[in-house]
Amino acid sequence: MNDKLKLKVFPLIIIVALLFFLFSCAETLSNLRDYNANSAKLEKMRNSMRSTCSMLVLQNQLDEPAGERRAHLQEDIDSCKKEFRREL
Repeated sequence: MNDKLKLKVFPLIIIVALLFFLFSCAETLSNLRDYNANSAKLEKMRNSMRSTCSMLVLQNQLDEPAGERRAHLQEDIDSCKKEFRREL
């Protein structure tokens, strides 16, 4: 009787283990897909932020004294960073 029980239970254990393995592989693949999608979004945001902050540098007036110009530029960059943090 014990051998018959082993013959019935052993394949069931193997099938359950294979199902768990398949689900864990599917979860891993899903996480990788999400990671790649999020990486692409972050790279796009970084590029947007770089171009926006570059425009802020180019738009900064050169007729102001250097200290004031630097302060205004830093304020613009800080507001730019805050704006992009909200998007994340």
